[in-house]
Amino acid sequence: MKKSEKRLISIVLVFAIIASVLSICATAFAKSQRLILDVLYSDSMDGNEDLLWYIYTPEISGTYSFMSFNVPHSEAYLFTKESDAMGTNKVMTQLAYSSESRDYASRGQSGVIQFCLTYHLEAGVTYYYAAGWWSENRKSGTMNVKLTCDEYDESGVDSISLSSGVVYTENTNGSWKTDESGAEYFSYNLSRLLTNLTVTVNYKDGTSSSVTGKDEIDGNAISYTAFQDETHWYPQTSSLYTANTLTVSVLGVSADYDVIITESGLKSVKLKVLDYTTGEPIEGATVARENDSQKTDENGTVTVSMKYGENEITVSDLFAMERTVTVSINTTIPNVDLTEKPIGLLTGDFNADNVINGKDYAYIMKHYTGDVKTAEVQKFKGQIGFKKSAYPDLVIQT
Repeated sequence: MKKSEKRLISIVLVFAIIASVLSICATAFAKSQRLILDVLYSDSMDGNEDLLWYIYTPEISGTYSFMSFNVPHSEAYLFTKESDAMGTNKVMTQLAYSSESRDYASRGQSGVIQFCLTYHLEAGVTYYYAAGWWSENRKSGTMNVKLTCDEYDESGVDSISLSSGVVYTENTNGSWKTDESGAEYFSYNLSRLLTNLTVTVNYKDGTSSSVTGKDEIDGNAISYTAFQDETHWYPQTSSLYTANTLTVSVLGVSADYDVIITESGLKSVKLKVLDYTTGEPIEGATVARENDSQKTDENGTVTVSMKYGENEITVSDLFAMERTVTVSINTTIPNVDLTEKPIGLLTGDFNADNVINGKDYAYIMKHYTGDVKTAEVQKFKGQIGFKKSAYPDLVIQT
């Protein structure tokens, strides 16, 4: 069949469908999907005689485009369904047809042989889209389609304001999940926010209306959009944080609400500090993070409270060169044991000048005797000339 013949389905065929209520029509519309704007739909098809059906009822009048993606030689029809003059049958009226997209590049389509069916839709009217392949060579495969609004008619809405006192707390009001790349993100129950979110619509005539926890305002639907499978749902205290947004729309006007996620409690992290030169445990070394500091025990171990994400700690001791280490906590486990990744701390800086030199040797000779003196002299020989800047960067990760 030529494309020109497809542009107008014959009256005979239309009336045949209507009069007999053919099963193919009934089946098609029974399987129709109700479209949501800007959502990509993927459905399988049997061949070029098969059609996928979609239904859309706009809340606001405007110019809408129904498009295919990554499907060559595709076509689309647009219909309305109304009662006939006698009021006894439903009449399908074809409004438009498309088998090409001249602006495919700007719309993100792969080529001109995608369809882009653009038409002005009226608010409250139900429309029916049919999509398929016009190429007889296509026997089966997947059709990817999406409906967007190019331009809304005048809605009367000037802006939308959003407010809520809801704060989500990590490990209390949600749970940590893992995305496809293996990164963890925080997922929370959106209903708690929606119940307490106040939506204020400011109209162009100077009036405004507000509702809290509702799905409509002044008879117009409120849509809420949030995708928690993204990898950016982190607490504001995390170094990985970016805005966690909920998009709210009324009559084509949208506003974003920044969801607040805070840290519920610090994780208990166990570390181990060893002598940088000998590898022996250091007892009494100080490990500090922000306002918390703890001393290592006789095994060189210490437990410090840390937050999710990156933590900068300072490790110090008497006659030791202070060292800064980054500990990255990327796990939901509340008690973390990192003793298998020990921190080396260089001891022997008896003059606290961040370098091992002759002054430290003099201190050893003056203050130590016997086996202790012998051990310190031997260690000094392996450390002489070492400066604090010689510490390699150390990041300990879970």
